[in-house]
Amino acid sequence: MSRKRFSFSTTFKAAAVCAILFLALLLCALMSNILRHGELTAKERALKAEIASLAEEKARNQEILGEMYSAEAADAYARQQLDLKKKGETLYKGEEPDSEAAAD
Repeated sequence: MSRKRFSFSTTFKAAAVCAILFLALLLCALMSNILRHGELTAKERALKAEIASLAEEKARNQEILGEMYSAEAADAYARQQLDLKKKGETLYKGEEPDSEAAAD
């Protein structure tokens, strides 16, 4: 029975094929990561823009809340909605005329 012996060139060819396949797989993984990085970068930019927009909206809302809770706003609300008055003031409340009385 004769045994085939692997020569140096056969072993070298097998190693070269394995190395080429490994490099091809490595290149595919690298390209996949580059594409994923681009997608994540775009998503990061969109999220940063949304954060900035929400920060502006928060600042506007805080300004509105500050105005709502001011002494002037509380005074105006008390006078207009609750018919409250300060000491020494007289309250005059106007009423809308009825449509029938206005027609006469």
